[in-house]
Amino acid sequence: MGTAESATVRGMNYASAVSFLDGLANYERQTGYLYDTKNFSMDRMHTLLRDLGEPQKGYPSAVIAGTKGKGSTSAMLASILTAAGHSVGLYTSPHLVEYPERIRIGLDPIPNGEFAELAEAVEPHVNRLAERGEDWRPTAFEAVTAMALLG
Repeated sequence: MGTAESATVRGMNYASAVSFLDGLANYERQTGYLYDTKNFSMDRMHTLLRDLGEPQKGYPSAVIAGTKGKGSTSAMLASILTAAGHSVGLYTSPHLVEYPERIRIGLDPIPNGEFAELAEAVEPHVNRLAERGEDWRPTAFEAVTAMALLG
């Protein structure tokens, strides 16, 4: 899987999906932001998910939070559930090399074409929210999270 893949899926390919995400605010790469409820809220994300039809309500999920070990714990849980015969999706952040690493089926990253398809599904909703003002424009993290929940 490489960024050179250019198979078009309904008009958006992997490169254009990455370009779309790279055009959004990415607080994972920026510093100096105060992360509190005064500066950040869940309103954008709640609205984005509602506009997408509440995909997170379509299946059981586990959310793993904390300061240490989230990735390892998530990978172990996905491995256990996969070994037990369950179909498992895994979303982690940030990625090491490429965005599709964040969205996995079992332990395998989704193909670039599927990643592009998910980005294309989310993009118009991101753009509609941005029309409300810059504070409403979803971040790259929020857009990829929505993509994972749709997948």
